[in-house]
Amino acid sequence: MGLKFAVSQRGRRIVGRFARGVEIVEGLLALCREQKIHAGELRGLGHLISAEIAQFDEKGRSFRPPRSLKTPVELIHLYGNISMLGNEIVLRAQASLLRDDTEVGGGLTVLGGQLVRGVAHSVEFVIEAFDDLTMRRELDAVAGLPVLVVEEKEEEPRRHGSTEEHGGKSSWSK
Repeated sequence: MGLKFAVSQRGRRIVGRFARGVEIVEGLLALCREQKIHAGELRGLGHLISAEIAQFDEKGRSFRPPRSLKTPVELIHLYGNISMLGNEIVLRAQASLLRDDTEVGGGLTVLGGQLVRGVAHSVEFVIEAFDDLTMRRELDAVAGLPVLVVEEKEEEPRRHGSTEEHGGKSSWSK
């Protein structure tokens, strides 16, 4: 069928905001390391002082050099996921950006691509951490890039309650 999926039933939501001057890609990765988020979804919006975006070149099977946007842009949509590539946390973040080109004879321009770098003016975000899933990237020979592989984690038994609460018997569940 070509469809592979797993269902998450346990997770956390981390909600926050980056203040002016913070580089958000590195900031999000640092937050994921600190909070031990290895699988998750990212959403965000706001305003950037500057940004770099890149596009994947299917023929060349690699990302093109990033395009630098040195003027302020509105981050109208940030969406992505958090996964592992080997032992490293990786963030795949797609951005839709709105740039006002009216001062140079244009109008409003919407740009998009893989967010490589973004310096916040003010950026709000939500990370939905999937604590019961393993999300990793593996190189796909056909696509030419690391693609997502998702699996449900095997959980170790966790202790619930105390022996006093259960008539001296311990209570374990999987």
